[in-house]
Amino acid sequence: MTIGEGLERYNVLAKINTRINRNIHLGLKVSGSLSKAEHPHTSIDVYEYAYNTSRAIPLRTASNELYFYANEAGRNGVLSYNIMNELNHTGNKNDNSAIDVAVNLDWKVASWMRFSSILGLSRSNVTQENWGDEQSYYISSMRQSPYGKMLPNPIEDSEFAERYCLLPFGGELMTTNTRNTSYTWRNSLSLMQSFGKHEVSGSIGQEVRSSKYDGLSSTQYGYLPERGKKFVDIDPTVWKRYGALVKSHPDVVTDTKNNVISLYATAAYVYDSRYILNFNIRTDGSNKFGQSKSVRFLPIWSVSTRWNVINEKFMKNVDFLNDLAIRASYGIQGNVHPDQTPNLIASLGTLESMPQEYISTLYKLPNNKLKWEKTNSYNIAIDWAFWNNRIYGSLDVYYKKGVDQVVTKNVAPSTGASSVSINDGDVENKGWDLAVSFVPIQTRDWMWSLSFNTGKNYNKVLNAGNSAITWQDYIAGTLVSNGNAINSFYSYKFDKLDDQGFPTFKDINEKDEEGNAVVHSLQEMYDRAFVLSGKREPDLTGGFSTYLKYKNITFNALFSFSFGNKMRLNDLYESSGQRLPYPDQNMSSEFVNRWREPGDEDRTIIPVLSDKSLQINDKDVTYRIADNGWDMYNKSDIRVVSGSFLRCRSMSIRYDFKREWLKPVYLKGASVSFDMGNVFVIKDKALKGRDPEQIGFGSRSIPPQRSYSLRFNITL
Repeated sequence: MTIGEGLERYNVLAKINTRINRNIHLGLKVSGSLSKAEHPHTSIDVYEYAYNTSRAIPLRTASNELYFYANEAGRNGVLSYNIMNELNHTGNKNDNSAIDVAVNLDWKVASWMRFSSILGLSRSNVTQENWGDEQSYYISSMRQSPYGKMLPNPIEDSEFAERYCLLPFGGELMTTNTRNTSYTWRNSLSLMQSFGKHEVSGSIGQEVRSSKYDGLSSTQYGYLPERGKKFVDIDPTVWKRYGALVKSHPDVVTDTKNNVISLYATAAYVYDSRYILNFNIRTDGSNKFGQSKSVRFLPIWSVSTRWNVINEKFMKNVDFLNDLAIRASYGIQGNVHPDQTPNLIASLGTLESMPQEYISTLYKLPNNKLKWEKTNSYNIAIDWAFWNNRIYGSLDVYYKKGVDQVVTKNVAPSTGASSVSINDGDVENKGWDLAVSFVPIQTRDWMWSLSFNTGKNYNKVLNAGNSAITWQDYIAGTLVSNGNAINSFYSYKFDKLDDQGFPTFKDINEKDEEGNAVVHSLQEMYDRAFVLSGKREPDLTGGFSTYLKYKNITFNALFSFSFGNKMRLNDLYESSGQRLPYPDQNMSSEFVNRWREPGDEDRTIIPVLSDKSLQINDKDVTYRIADNGWDMYNKSDIRVVSGSFLRCRSMSIRYDFKREWLKPVYLKGASVSFDMGNVFVIKDKALKGRDPEQIGFGSRSIPPQRSYSLRFNITL
């Protein structure tokens, strides 16, 4: 938990179960929760601040006052910053309350038939306040004037009021209130009967779900939390930039409803504990699909079988085998794309003052043929166990093909939009999963076991649609293209530093030295300028653990590994265009080896520190592939490293006290243990201190921290 964070949570649970008669049971469960959480304001990232700020800057002065340093040149004076002042004069509060009620009925109709019904109701309310007062840097930056300094007269200095000052007085209060009401009603009838070597079972059921969200988000200005939470009355006709700010932040109402009805059935047959056959079918209907009734309900089903080879007569004399079984299955799954709708959606705007008419804009084109995304899955597996279960495990091999995936298609601009989403995408996934456990030692005093699991997945896009592709898709890893794996990302081809220390790149020229065009389309430019760097998803993942026990002493260790993925190093330069660092700015140690003088380009690949923007202007290019040279360097191939790693996630050692020691003090059990988390990680040195499991490209997030704990457990 960081400074500025806090959490209070209260939970209550009550259960009542009663038996009406010998065959009917009725149950009631009521649960409620209240929570209050405090976080830093959304403008504050304490980890990012710690990463970027020089350690030479003190938090307080010699007289224990807060130390402020210049952080921005405001229009009406220098704007100073202190992280503690910012945390004290801003905040983010979240209040959450919820209540859930569930009633269940269990009726044993006959010895071979059972009926059950569950009705669940829930209601939750979330209130969020994100605020900043006029003493904070966040508001001072909007005001363009340090706290306490007289503002220029807006009549005499109209430029200040019209162009610079967003919020002349008070602070900002953003509130969001969201209410959710939902219910679920599920009924099922199950059957089970056995006769001789045959066992038959099955069930049929129905489920109805509904969820309704209502909410209101608003932003109010002139907030004075220290003066009874009042608001300053600001004249938008005088403070014209403030007036534009208010107009661009209208209240937003949330009003959504999602209904789903499901029918399902299962059937199973077992013969002589050797052959098992299962069948499952389910159909779901949703109000999120097209007008055609044929696509509102999707029957999804699966069939699976298991052959317990170990129970065959010819296996009776195979003494070293404890289990041997073969499993296979086929099924179809469905998915509701959360962002799609069959109806035309118009965004209703406010009143336009000049024509005195309400305005509306097209938000989504209609798609009356929208249907479910479907996945066909095939699976075959084998389970085994040898030598009194000293070695046991399983191997699963699968193949999945997704069809009717929602993809984007370009449409004529005359339709009012540039693209529309339809069910026309195909994705292929295949792979395997392996899990094996060993027990090398098992005696009266010693016990040692090892477990290992791993898996590999191959995915490929078979049909990606024809949506417009941008250069941002290439570098961000969001490009979906036929024949390539999902999560593939590309980079610029770094060449060298020039004699001034600026980065240069290969194959970004549109013309040759004689002025002849070498590319004739945007796609040709992309193919020329970018190189495939790899995938964000690893080729092989897994883990292994060990358990060692000697009498009353137990040792556990858990490891995980990941191989084959690539990742970018943290951005070294400003992505929006480099500038010279501020005196208070913390710098990467990589800058120690930066270019400093002519000739250094022969010994280093770290560019010069400069305030030259390296901006790429539209007039200089026909096909845009970047905004500036600094971001191209951040996203170049020399900033791509291996994300493979081996991590020891935890280690623990525990001692269980002997029972004869505990009996005089009336204890049933007691133990003491020492635990370590994130013990070590073996990774590529090129990561330069970054953790390989950090999320995001070039993000400066805090890696997992090593933890220690000493625990005492007592059983009364």
